[in-house]
Amino acid sequence: MKPEEKAKELYLKYYIPDYCFAKAGMSSDWRQTASKKYATMVVDEIIDNGIKWMPEVDWWIEVKKQIQLI
Repeated sequence: MKPEEKAKELYLKYYIPDYCFAKAGMSSDWRQTASKKYATMVVDEIIDNGIKWMPEVDWWIEVKKQIQLI
């Protein structure tokens, strides 16, 4: 899987549907920001906890960059 694909997968996994936590007058921007934040947190945990033994750490760093580009 390419880093771009994994980034999109994680982003969509943590995307908050429109009907959840919606209040009148809220824009959808907060959903995108929150989804990026949660997906980035997951990748950070993977990197922080596996950096000593994980040969594909560079791949995860690229995934993190791609999340921010979504």
